Amino acid sequence: MVSYSWWKRRFDRDPAVVGKTVKLGSTIYTIIGVAPPEFFGTKVGESPDLWIPLSMDKQVSPGWNGFDNKWFQSLYILARLKPGVTVAQAQANVNLLARQIWHEYLGPVVLSKQQQEDLQHAQIQLTPAARGLSRLRFEFSLPLQILMAVVGLVLLIACANIANLLLARATTRQREIAVRMAIGAGRTRLIRQMLTESLLLALLGGALGVMFASWASEALLAMVSAGPERLPLNVAPDARVLAFTLLLSLGTALLFGIAPALRATRVDLSPSLKEGRGMAAVASRSPLAKALIVCQVALSLVLLIGAGLFLRSLVNLASVDAGFNKENVLLFAIDPVDVGYKEDARLANLYQQIEQRVSAQPGVRAASVSFFTFSQGSWTDPVSIQGRPPTPENDMATTHNVVGPGYFATMGIPLVLGRVFGLQDTEKSPKVAVINETMARWYFPGGSPVGRRFGIGSDPKHSNDIEVVGVVKDAKYESLRERSFPAAYYPYTQR
Repeated sequence: MVSYSWWKRRFDRDPAVVGKTVKLGSTIYTIIGVAPPEFFGTKVGESPDLWIPLSMDKQVSPGWNGFDNKWFQSLYILARLKPGVTVAQAQANVNLLARQIWHEYLGPVVLSKQQQEDLQHAQIQLTPAARGLSRLRFEFSLPLQILMAVVGLVLLIACANIANLLLARATTRQREIAVRMAIGAGRTRLIRQMLTESLLLALLGGALGVMFASWASEALLAMVSAGPERLPLNVAPDARVLAFTLLLSLGTALLFGIAPALRATRVDLSPSLKEGRGMAAVASRSPLAKALIVCQVALSLVLLIGAGLFLRSLVNLASVDAGFNKENVLLFAIDPVDVGYKEDARLANLYQQIEQRVSAQPGVRAASVSFFTFSQGSWTDPVSIQGRPPTPENDMATTHNVVGPGYFATMGIPLVLGRVFGLQDTEKSPKVAVINETMARWYFPGGSPVGRRFGIGSDPKHSNDIEVVGVVKDAKYESLRERSFPAAYYPYTQR
């Protein structure tokens, strides 16, 4: 099935498109339908052009499917609730089933008390399809909420400041107000006039704020977007943002305009009509002015402390040792499957040619390929150690990566012990791995891990599969805040 936009773009809305074929890589597909224009899939920010049945997974991605592997994590489960079934009921049933499956996966392994408690509290959170699955929402929701709180504090400070200015201005107009009241102007009319002035000022400020937000949103999005492509977020002000801005402007006008208006129209006509009355004495006796100044100072102090904490966090993050040299490193992605490559020797040869040609470019010191890079996903699996019985209380999930022989030189990850991958590590040679210091310390204490063996997965029968040939420094894999955990690297020629 193809998307409406793809059908419109590629086939010019040809009604006879059903039955036609398209070729992706080396595979030919027959179109059986066109998705409606409002159907975009399940992930926010992603709009697929084609949908292919799951039963063809092996043809689409040969070598990267796991229907027979219970630990394979690549699918999202979608379901439609029956009439009368609530989300809470569905979530309770899903979590009951999930715990049964998790216990079944564990098999006869005896869990510690802490692991039993963790398993009891683990749960699956159902997400309404109307919201979609969004990595961007998960990543940016909390920072945006903090930013909104900071903006709210700044707005309160600005409003308190403007209220003080309005109060001071009203003090200077006391003689004018007294004259108008003396010749018959009512207090309600004068309050309406002052509120109108405050409302006009607030609306002008709101309009300028919308104009500035339209520019600043694009600038902020460009700042947080990594690489040449911008994050797929629509930050242009819409009807809801404009309505919120209008209501906020009206609210601030009423909240911080009515007090100065009431204060200004509460005058004693006889003294106010006399000459020589200064505004300073009147303003200095105003409890409202003093309260506004106290609020400004208090809110400013909160913002100042928050800015200091943010600055300290930024400095701490900038000084975190990532374990690799992030300067002067360029990344690009390739997808060999789309052009017909399979997981075989031809693909390994393609990677070798890419490494050689990129390394030959002027100014390039080292080049390599990698299955994962920092903050771009991970592959985690338990490991089984030769000569070491399974002990779930002490085992940790290990991160795995498949890399080229020049990976450690390219990333600037120092070698601590043994060797890195070389030309001798081929498809037919014994399988080898380079591990990090945490894995060496955790699984191979009391001696050199070089020459020791382990396997991927918790099954002890695989504990002799891979030989450790080297140890490298710990590095960060998912985020700068993560703690150190075991990691193993494998040459792509053997995977």
